[in-house]
Amino acid sequence: MLESLALNKGEKADREDNSLETVAESSALPDERTEPKAVERRVWRNAFAVMALAIAVSAILATWKFTLGLALGCLLALLNFRWLHASVRDILGAGTTKAPPGTMWLLLIRWIVVGAVAYLAIQTGYFSGVAVITGLFTLAAAVMIEAIYMLFISFARRGED
Repeated sequence: MLESLALNKGEKADREDNSLETVAESSALPDERTEPKAVERRVWRNAFAVMALAIAVSAILATWKFTLGLALGCLLALLNFRWLHASVRDILGAGTTKAPPGTMWLLLIRWIVVGAVAYLAIQTGYFSGVAVITGLFTLAAAVMIEAIYMLFISFARRGED
């Protein structure tokens, strides 16, 4: 707690600021909707919904080259996310303050593999590079949907108080 220069030593302020404690208590959302497994399930559901919608719209409005690139980018995004999820789970499961040996290399290799697959696919001429990159961002859109959902839950709870 900060001490005020206006107070003499040993004096207490008229009003103590407990707002940090209140914020910490109110931000702990004891709800099954905020459980990590439920959030992860919703992110996966959102990812598949965003990807299916994007590919369907692309199939109707864009060229087949763009649609193939978008589908490849979506698949690479899913692969990348699963691989990252497994890596983070292994790091956290190690139970030490240091990351297991080779962790940095695994994270680097993950991006090299994704980049190499995307590059080789684009070089064939059957896939649009812009579409592959767009497909990689579909998972980010799914996470943004989840963030908006959690924000909505937070505001809805604030209204209940």
